[in-house]
Amino acid sequence: MILPPKVWPLWLGEEAAEERDLKAMLVPYPTDDMIMWPVSARVGSVKNNDPSLIEPIESAEWPRS
Repeated sequence: MILPPKVWPLWLGEEAAEERDLKAMLVPYPTDDMIMWPVSARVGSVKNNDPSLIEPIESAEWPRS
């Protein structure tokens, strides 16, 4: 689930919220607000944990289906 920053305080319990308000947040995040880029296959292993995991890779490394 992806939540916009403006609702984080409600979702995290920092502000009072009714159950209906919380359920209303459970909607698909707008795809126009998302950015996608290929990352290394290293992302798939829990033994890797460093900032380079989110760096874009060259398209030649992108898995082909």
